[in-house]
Amino acid sequence: MSFTAKNKLIHIATDEKFINNAYWQFEQALPSQNLFYILVNTTNSEQLKYLKLEEHMVLIKNNLNNVRIFLKKIEKYEHFIFHGLGYTQSVIFNRLPRGSFRCWILFGAEFYQNSYLFNSRKLLGHRTNLLFRKETSRISVFKNLFRNSYYKIKNKTKNPGLEIKDAIESADFLGLLYKDEFNFIKSKVNNKTLQYFKFSYYPIEKMLNDTEKFVSGDNILLGNSASYTNNHLDVIDLLSKLNITNKKIICPLSYGNELYAEKIRLEGQLKLKDSFKALVDFMPLQEYNLYLEKCGFVIMNHYRQQAVGNVMVMLWMGAKVFLDERNTLYHYLKRLNIYVFSVKLDLNENELSSILTRDQQLHNRKILLQEIGQDFLLHELEVFLNKITN
Repeated sequence: MSFTAKNKLIHIATDEKFINNAYWQFEQALPSQNLFYILVNTTNSEQLKYLKLEEHMVLIKNNLNNVRIFLKKIEKYEHFIFHGLGYTQSVIFNRLPRGSFRCWILFGAEFYQNSYLFNSRKLLGHRTNLLFRKETSRISVFKNLFRNSYYKIKNKTKNPGLEIKDAIESADFLGLLYKDEFNFIKSKVNNKTLQYFKFSYYPIEKMLNDTEKFVSGDNILLGNSASYTNNHLDVIDLLSKLNITNKKIICPLSYGNELYAEKIRLEGQLKLKDSFKALVDFMPLQEYNLYLEKCGFVIMNHYRQQAVGNVMVMLWMGAKVFLDERNTLYHYLKRLNIYVFSVKLDLNENELSSILTRDQQLHNRKILLQEIGQDFLLHELEVFLNKITN
């Protein structure tokens, strides 16, 4: 395929740990035709937190004066890929030349944490919701009083939620792993022409150091972070009523809300005693993986797609995974005929008494390789890029 400046792919991203994987995939699909512009607080590359700077990456200071200059610079291009939609990304998105192809790859927060599009309280279980209301009630009710006027006068934009909403509702394509989630999001936004393309930041081979390894213990991994949407409290209540004292409950809490993490640590120790092990400090990946390898069971009690990479890795390693049925990921995996279990229906002493058989583990691996293997995902990406650039 021959390219001109007009049909290069312009990527707008931030300093996130999975952008290098995106760069690799797009470069595999269309070599040397991608320009990644990374919005950062400082253009000093030594201060990047997650990103490793690559050949076709440029750091752009994240302020609106620079954004206006940047918009002039990219007005000759036609194909844009946005990795998530934060406020500044959405300001750029909404001011692109008419007729541009605007593709948005879902992060999650831009939809689920945007009150103009979704009621985030629906993502919380009963006990978690009570805690959330108690903690957030301390925040001043006046904090948003002058929000609209502030952004209109100072930045000459709408407030962040509305800028993001406008971007989502004018996107041409939404990229994510599975169509169940796409259909749900499309049903909630005012964008009848939005189209789907399959994309994952993590082909299964990129998520694993050793693709041959299986879980070797029967501990329980609970959640993936110190986020309210993990709904830890509701699961801790349930587990405390079961006879599982021979297992450790491993609960990663080193990433996210520190106040929430402390609440969960204390509740876990109160209800589950010495069986509860909170991981509150950052640790080397190799050490963290040792914990994961000993977890034959995984409980992710999110009501939306979240921690997808964690779930896929643990399924590949042979864990028995429990998800909430409100989570589109549960229905996607069920549709693929993967062995996956319901928190509501299956989380009991019987199901926690035995891990998956080796045949079940290998069955899940075979399907995952077909669905999120590197070769398949690259093929899907190539098909999509041919579609929008021809």
